Amino acid sequence: MTLKIFKTARYECDVPPSDKFWEVSAFEDKIGCFFVQTRYGAKGTKGSFTTKKMSSKSAALSFLAARARQKEGKGYILVGSQMASSKSIAEKVAKFKSLFS
Repeated sequence: MTLKIFKTARYECDVPPSDKFWEVSAFEDKIGCFFVQTRYGAKGTKGSFTTKKMSSKSAALSFLAARARQKEGKGYILVGSQMASSKSIAEKVAKFKSLFS
């Protein structure tokens, strides 16, 4: 199956006693169906997966944006290769949110 991933992000929460991650990807399969897959769990593990079929690309992006806001409210921060830059966390979060607008 060929998949076209159009958004992906990884969040981590280090607020004690948590040491967790949450990853999300939105993708389209070769016949035009849209999905959102999340992977979550304790850092250092493979974690658990969930996949949801969405009605459209905009529905998938809305779902991702809503979940990202929810995770931020729980103390998760956006991480990844962007963390190597000198940008502030607030700038990174704003950039991530703009991806889903």
